[in-house]
Parts: sequence; structure tokens; C-alpha cells
Amino acid sequence: MELLYKKVIFDELEKLEITLSESINSDIELATEVSGHIVNSGGKRIRPAICILVAKTLGYSESDLIRLASSIELLHTMTIGSSIVLPSFHLKNTNFVVFTIGN
Repeated sequence: MELLYKKVIFDELEKLEITLSESINSDIELATEVSGHIVNSGGKRIRPAICILVAKTLGYSESDLIRLASSIELLHTMTIGSSIVLPSFHLKNTNFVVFTIGN
């Protein structure tokens, strides 16, 4: 069953996915890997969808809308990700931390 809201904001959701993928790149390979794993693990993207739908309803169509929706999703995703990843980290010394993904 396809949800109606996805048809209404299909183009914006496509731009959102591109923006999310671009925004997780880092000079630190591990950070990019962890972020990519979390962001690409799927999800409904309901928070950015609500942001986009409300903006469209109010007539807001500025280019910053996708960045705002992306920021909302990244904040949510990384908050959840930190509750999953951080409990399984291993502190090797005071200079760096190594994270484990999965069990």
C-alpha cells in the first residue's frame, strides 16, 4: 500500500535522499561508514515528510526546505544511532574511541 503523502511530495523526498547521502561524507572514513550505515538502514522519513508537507501547505518553497528536512532527519537518526552505537563503544585511551557496529 503506497501512502498518499509520498505521491504529493515525491520530488522533495528524492531530493531529501540525495541531500542525506551527500551530508554524511566526512574526511574521517569511520565517521562516514557509521553515518552511512545508520542513514541508509531505511526508515519512513516521517519527520522530514511532515516538515515538507507543512511547508507546502503554508506556501513555503524556498531551497532551504530540503536542507531543513534533512537536518531534522539527521538529528533524529543520529540520536537513535547514538543510543545504539554508543553503548557498544570501546574506549581504548583518552585520545580516540573505536565504535562497533552490530552485535
